[in-house]
Amino acid sequence: MKHEESMSLNLELYSLKIIKVAAEEYSKFCKVNLSQSSGRAVCSFRSHDIPADLIALEFGNYLIELMQQGEQA
Repeated sequence: MKHEESMSLNLELYSLKIIKVAAEEYSKFCKVNLSQSSGRAVCSFRSHDIPADLIALEFGNYLIELMQQGEQA
């Protein structure tokens, strides 16, 4: 089971504000590190209980959901 995973997000597509909201929510059940470089946000996930690659995939889905909710508001 992989315990660490990172994903790089293009800040032209994803709002940094929404990424921070999602990272805060996900930090309730795993370690999340967020950094920025060259127009990208890099999110790193670490967990002892849940496979980190699964966390990264679900995090991406959650970002899309948050973006859709923001468009409807």
